[in-house]
Amino acid sequence: MRLACSAVVVLLGLAVCEARADGMLYKLPKDGASATFEFDAAIKMDADKQMRMKGTMRMASVGRTTEDGQPCRWIEVTFEAKAEGGDLPAPKEGIKEIAKILVPEKFLAKGQSPLEHVVRAWRQTGKGQPREMKDAANIDNGPLPVLLAGPLKDAKALEKAEVESKLGKLACEGQSGNLELKGNRDMVFKARLETRLHDDAPFGVVGSRWTMEVTEKDGQGSMKMDWNLKLIDVGDKATSEIPDAK
Repeated sequence: MRLACSAVVVLLGLAVCEARADGMLYKLPKDGASATFEFDAAIKMDADKQMRMKGTMRMASVGRTTEDGQPCRWIEVTFEAKAEGGDLPAPKEGIKEIAKILVPEKFLAKGQSPLEHVVRAWRQTGKGQPREMKDAANIDNGPLPVLLAGPLKDAKALEKAEVESKLGKLACEGQSGNLELKGNRDMVFKARLETRLHDDAPFGVVGSRWTMEVTEKDGQGSMKMDWNLKLIDVGDKATSEIPDAK
């Protein structure tokens, strides 16, 4: 039951502060750049419950500033999702989450761990007001830990493959690797990421697949998730959806 009640939180949270994954940011583009991904997420709990969610995730660079002599960027991530049927609880009106963080530019790159260097962070859920986040790497604060953490464990290069996206058909290199995560909701996370990369993509990512297994520490329940993300739009004039959060 605890897993069922937490399914949507896990779907959007995915990880905690101990995660290490290059996630969806392999390079830092010019300010104003954005990348929008369409995703399809399937959840299976135990043997008889399931849910499917579809939606979009936009990552954008929405401002530059200097803090303590260091050039920094505001990175904003917007998730919008709706359930497409199933047995697990989900809001009928769908889910919208906006997370906005300020990080020194030198930590917004492949192999770095941006969430260990957050200057300030904000979160808006649904139509609520933005609230400052004290711990952007916490599972309760949305998807940032899997998108903006550090290097994958057991990382391996994938052979080039042709990937269809907003940028057309591209021969993309890839990387795969594992995450072993400790949840703060009496859960244990294990995950594998397979990400396709190309220099023409704003943040370096053209598509990604995340497969996860979540179990309660007492062994009373289990849940499996399969995410597929595809680049569907890019831009160069992105602005913040919560401009007053600074």
